[in-house]
Amino acid sequence: MNPVKNHRLGLNGLKSFRMYCLHSLLALVAIGFSAMASAQAPESALAVVQQLEQALIQSMKDGAEQGLEQRRRTLAPIVDASLNYERMGRFIFGSQWLSFPDSDRNAFKQAFRKLSSTNYAARFKKYQGESFELKNSDAQGQRRARVRSHFIKKDGEAIVFDYLLLGENNEWKIVNIIVEGVSDLALKRTQYSGIFKKSGMSGVIETMATQEQQLEND
Repeated sequence: MNPVKNHRLGLNGLKSFRMYCLHSLLALVAIGFSAMASAQAPESALAVVQQLEQALIQSMKDGAEQGLEQRRRTLAPIVDASLNYERMGRFIFGSQWLSFPDSDRNAFKQAFRKLSSTNYAARFKKYQGESFELKNSDAQGQRRARVRSHFIKKDGEAIVFDYLLLGENNEWKIVNIIVEGVSDLALKRTQYSGIFKKSGMSGVIETMATQEQQLEND
């Protein structure tokens, strides 16, 4: 038997085996990605978003009869239950967050709580047939999820809301809201981290109080 021919046959067989392995691996990867893409967010994560959105629509419906402060007090417990202020603080201030004294972290979270509730009460104050529509969701591992919703305005225009949630201590909370591709948390990080470098935490708290006052005066 021709040894050169045998060598070529061996190479061809090896190439075929490698191609088979490669195609098998690619198929498994494709199946894996397909499964990840099709995995929906847990019902408990969806419930957090739906509860917040229902409260915002109700705030709009109550706007004709209630003032901002009353709407804020009504929204505050639901907003607090929905947002993860601890994780938001970590993102805004980065690795410095854990080195802050408890008094600074607590002061920031308290100011953030009040500003968030005031902001929602000020923005969602007049109802003209608007609604939220859940579009899709996906699980990103066991502890992270994304929920996409559309806010439908009275003229039918849809505004895209993407909620990013983190599951900790047997509960899901929102860590970021992206509206039409713009991250609310990234905007806050740019603003507050810059103020912190110049004026410390007291400067950040003062800025948040000013923002809250502006919302109340609008």
